[in-house]
Amino acid sequence: MTLLFEPKEMNQLITPAAAVAVCTVIEKNFGITPQIKWVNDIFLDGKKVCGILSETFLSKGKQLISVGIGINLTTDSFPESLPNAASLGIDCDKTLLAEKISEAFLALCDSERSEYILKEYEKRLFIIGKTVGFIENGISYSAKVIGINEYCNLVVELPDKTEKVLSSGEISIIL
Repeated sequence: MTLLFEPKEMNQLITPAAAVAVCTVIEKNFGITPQIKWVNDIFLDGKKVCGILSETFLSKGKQLISVGIGINLTTDSFPESLPNAASLGIDCDKTLLAEKISEAFLALCDSERSEYILKEYEKRLFIIGKTVGFIENGISYSAKVIGINEYCNLVVELPDKTEKVLSSGEISIIL
């Protein structure tokens, strides 16, 4: 599903709000508890079941946001090239699910909900305390995830005990 809207104000927590909305709706309606892998993936039992992509752009002088949410609902098999992909195993009315997620998401897009979004996002973030790998400026690092900051940037601790804040990029969990 893709949501296209003109925000009242720009909010850095659009992607986290979408992740919280997806998790909340799935929990409330299906009794399963998905988790979040920073910054835009939803996991269930260690496998990716949903991806979220947010983009900001200008159209006819208006700043718009597009949020794409792709949820694997019932797919039974995935290509070998996607060993960490799975589905929720939910057979449901897709239109109704999209409507519920849209409503939950748009309700969170108010800047006054920032604290709530951050709290709910961090609560579902399954990588806290885990060691992750990432590349920054061509240098590979491994670090322990401490949490997130007020912008939903990932805060990690390097082996020398210094902290680093990641605002974008891909992380991999190191087993």
